[in-house]
Amino acid sequence: MRKRYFRTLMTALVMTGLLAGCGNTGNTVQDKSVSEPAEPAETAETEESSSDSNGSSDENSSESADESTVTTDNGEKYLIKYATVRSSDHGVEQLVQEYFDRLTEESGGRLEFECYWDGSMGSAREIAESCYAGTIDAFWGGSGDLTVYAPVAEILTNPPFVYKDEEHAARVLDAVWDDVDAMIESTGFKPLYHSYQGTRQLISKNPVETLEDMAGLKKRTLNTEYFLGLFRTLGADPAALDVSELYTALQTGVVEAGGGDLAMIYTKGWHEVVKNLTMYNAICVQGIPVMNLEKFNSLPEDLQQLMLDVGKDMVIRGNEEVGKSEEEYLQKLESEGVNVIYPTEEAMEQFREAVADYAAEYSKSLGDDVYAVYEKMIAVE
Repeated sequence: MRKRYFRTLMTALVMTGLLAGCGNTGNTVQDKSVSEPAEPAETAETEESSSDSNGSSDENSSESADESTVTTDNGEKYLIKYATVRSSDHGVEQLVQEYFDRLTEESGGRLEFECYWDGSMGSAREIAESCYAGTIDAFWGGSGDLTVYAPVAEILTNPPFVYKDEEHAARVLDAVWDDVDAMIESTGFKPLYHSYQGTRQLISKNPVETLEDMAGLKKRTLNTEYFLGLFRTLGADPAALDVSELYTALQTGVVEAGGGDLAMIYTKGWHEVVKNLTMYNAICVQGIPVMNLEKFNSLPEDLQQLMLDVGKDMVIRGNEEVGKSEEEYLQKLESEGVNVIYPTEEAMEQFREAVADYAAEYSKSLGDDVYAVYEKMIAVE
């Protein structure tokens, strides 16, 4: 799919049936990934950085408002700038484009979208910082970016063995969404909806069927306190490696196992090196597209409501499309000789029990309000 970007002034042209936005039909294209690199944003104080993010200046805010709202003969149009580290043909981003296309069409062209792909606005963390500062308007929130500002997002997007499947995850998030919406809004972001991204499974040298098989397993994981602690709790010996290093690490024996959703396992070729796939559904990963709250509140109320209403439809679309993709990748893995292991219900209960205290304690460490949300989550059937 070609890269597409959208300029608000171009849509003032009279073009019947134009779907402005990040979609496929009738779009005006400008490649933002090359022509306009992002200015570095100041960084909120975390383990990774010691700078302070105070948001945009009054001068910058005024300049942004002038650029993002244009009055034409057809009325006011509102430009929303979205950035991501993924390419435009990634499954998640195709669904984002579908969301934007619907918003442009159903708003009668009043909402328009300008998309920055492939990390052209920086890393996922830098994109979150830019959205916080108002340099961009929206991004796809998850672990390591939105969680820096809204810790509740960590337990929402990556809870271990909590979501039974994507439908259960949607029910859980719907049950706590009012609380979550208020908590994320308090940090300066507006959550638009939640969406399924895929389920993390285990690919390993030796078969892993039970919790006992995890003992001492050298497994690659993300370099975060949360994920390192999670796999230590499961009995593994986690190694923090960049995902780009995993193929070679599996070849050389530096690690014995890795993990990810089925699309990643297949496209990264890890199954070429190790042949045992454990479908233990460790984390049914969710994403939360968010907007800069000030920007969202600057929109007319009918457009705000439209964004939230269409977002509800995208929850269903995410489950449909990502679920379909997972089935296709599973078939590909099986056809290439991968041994697919489905742990028994007894084994799954052992996995869940092993991390139950860890997940509870971790959520407590993020604050009483986050722990209250976690308790509601685990009560949903």
